[in-house]
Amino acid sequence: MPVSLDPASAYDPVSLSVLRLTHDGLTAFERAAASGGAQLVPNLATSLPRPADAGRTYTFRVRAGIRYATGEPVRPADFRRGLERVFSSRSSAASLYTALEGAPACARRPRRCDLSAGVAADARAGTVTFHLTEPDHELPNKLALPLAAPAPPDAPTRASPGRSVTGTGAYTIASYVPGRQLKLVRNPHFREWSGAARPGGYPDEIVFALGVSDARQLRDVARGDADVAYFPPAEKLAPLRSRYATRLHTNPGPTLWYLGLNTHVRPFDDVRVRRALNYAVDRMTVVRSSGGAFGARPTCQIMPPGLPGHRRYCPYHHDLARARRLVAASGTRGGRVVVWSSPRGVAWMSPVISALRQLGYHTRIRFAGQDQPWINGLPRRIIIQAAQQARVAEYPAASTMVQPFTCRASTPNLPSFCDRAIDHAIDRALKLQPSDPHAAGDLWARIDSIIVDRAAAVPLANPRRIDFLSKRVGNYQYHPLWGMLLDQLWVR
Repeated sequence: MPVSLDPASAYDPVSLSVLRLTHDGLTAFERAAASGGAQLVPNLATSLPRPADAGRTYTFRVRAGIRYATGEPVRPADFRRGLERVFSSRSSAASLYTALEGAPACARRPRRCDLSAGVAADARAGTVTFHLTEPDHELPNKLALPLAAPAPPDAPTRASPGRSVTGTGAYTIASYVPGRQLKLVRNPHFREWSGAARPGGYPDEIVFALGVSDARQLRDVARGDADVAYFPPAEKLAPLRSRYATRLHTNPGPTLWYLGLNTHVRPFDDVRVRRALNYAVDRMTVVRSSGGAFGARPTCQIMPPGLPGHRRYCPYHHDLARARRLVAASGTRGGRVVVWSSPRGVAWMSPVISALRQLGYHTRIRFAGQDQPWINGLPRRIIIQAAQQARVAEYPAASTMVQPFTCRASTPNLPSFCDRAIDHAIDRALKLQPSDPHAAGDLWARIDSIIVDRAAAVPLANPRRIDFLSKRVGNYQYHPLWGMLLDQLWVR
């Protein structure tokens, strides 16, 4: 598996773990276990500013004395350079920052990206001011992501595979052998300026062994030859639980598995069919294929537990007779349905295929690619009826989960569900969030229930994050967004 060592690049779970240890942004999500980790706190900024100009201007003061792992000081202009590299590298995550002045031009001409109008750096005052073309009340949250980390002057204009960009975190990259090993050591220039945002780490070294099979990972951790195994496969959970129950940790993650539906083509342009599939699918079969309740929990809704705005809501219970009546009323029984999936998603797509066939549809499954971005790689001429999907909250906000169900989220292969009333409600919730988060949470819950009632998709399960530790590891802490806090582990 390739590892991205550059915040401007797209990244996998291992890359994210590395970047969170080595890079910082102006803001951060409190590095605390349980629900406290959703709290936004200042990081490289001295405080969280109040937005000006009706939410279109934010000014952050940069902490004095912060240095990169090379010893070079962090300058206000480095934050603009970091975001320009996101656009120059053609990262799909650049869409998070499209409200910045100059962002549309950067999207059109990435190699000539210039965000000087949108990110104004004042070296004398030690400030960075963000100018937006429209209000973005979640900009401080987005600046907590590794994408928004500052980039020193010697950073390449675009991300390069395998090349690292130095950061300000408690750790720095000591060596990297692609496909084999990545080693982090303490950053000699790090100082703990904020325990909530960036505490110091306990281990002197953190070594990632790359390209290791699932079986080898579990065997090495069981023997004590390694200390941590991420994401054990579902079929291995039962024997692990029977032998190493105290060393296996499961926690809810901000993730949704669901079947995406093209509500613009038959048969899913009929809400009765969409509701019928929600009634027909056996979500517990999905859960059993993922290691049982230890590995996933069934869900009927879009919002995962733990996110602001989550209120438990499930109007669909397994009822095949009711589902068949809805299909009969729609007059679509006997139609053809193609469900697209990545090979890795077959286990939790099988109950969906079974439900469609039980409803009388001639159903087959097609495969494209190994991982989640595969849909966007299909030729534009292919129109998808239904597809395996997963949604992971990029930061702890309800908006990150409902985004695929807005009129602005269409892709050529799988046009999104579109209801202008829902889009307007989302805009109201975003505006309400800074001043009255509780009322905004109630509105997000209402939006979630409307999307579910309209059957815009078929929510299936919320997978859980599973960590397997060696017997010498202690002080395990789980962050609701970042997962296991590697730098807080004790190794005896």
